[in-house]
Amino acid sequence: MNKYEVHISFVVRAKTRPEAYGIVGDLINRHMRDLATVDRVSQKPLPDPEEWIAINEPIIRIEK
Repeated sequence: MNKYEVHISFVVRAKTRPEAYGIVGDLINRHMRDLATVDRVSQKPLPDPEEWIAINEPIIRIEK
């Protein structure tokens, strides 16, 4: 079986970049068993929704 590096981008609602980084870090720790890393947190326009892929997973809400 081959191994592949996959880049996934998703949107997190937060007031600041450090808060967004923390939210994503918690998601990785809790739900991805530390099998991912946060490469960067940026604020940029969302790409064209025509290019999106829907993943049928429940939306997880983490309250701090």
